[in-house]
Amino acid sequence: INHYGEPEAHIITGRGCIYNCAFCAAAKSINGDIVIREKSKESIIAEIRYLQNIYKNLKSVRILDDLFLKNNESIIKAISIFNKFSLKWRSMAHVFSFKDSNKNTLSELRKSGCSELFIGIDSGSPKILKKINKNHNVDLIKQNLTKLLESNISIKGYFIYGFPDETEEDFKMTYDLAVFIKKQSQEYKTSFRISV
Repeated sequence: INHYGEPEAHIITGRGCIYNCAFCAAAKSINGDIVIREKSKESIIAEIRYLQNIYKNLKSVRILDDLFLKNNESIIKAISIFNKFSLKWRSMAHVFSFKDSNKNTLSELRKSGCSELFIGIDSGSPKILKKINKNHNVDLIKQNLTKLLESNISIKGYFIYGFPDETEEDFKMTYDLAVFIKKQSQEYKTSFRISV
């Protein structure tokens, strides 16, 4: 049973990572020998059908894969997968996965059942984001997340406090970013949850 009270099953659609976040054990720089593997569209559809067969009351699927929605092409693939089902679904995603997505694509994503995305926002400090090998354009982070909320897709944001050399000013920037996203979620009448 997920956070929203719905029966939910989890699937993994890929292994490996294209990102190099300094705090992550899956970072590409320390896993150079691991080939990124992604399940095919047909394999994912078959797995969801299998889950529906064994869990007759299934209402939602959660995708445990940072790369499932890595770019606009993968977003369109996800829409085509979940348009075959009458299920809600939730997924992990990178904060910059949606930089090239327009309102129509995000509206279709929502219509396909996408109800919530789990996104590693990590910090509101450009200095800290740069230090951990993440894009440090906070305005672009705000734009991407606002586009999701405007499309009625909820967000669970992951933040990290306590990076080496992080200052109270850096902490405040992170807090201010979280407050901004919360206000956007209220404006668009959707949900913004956090994990710190």
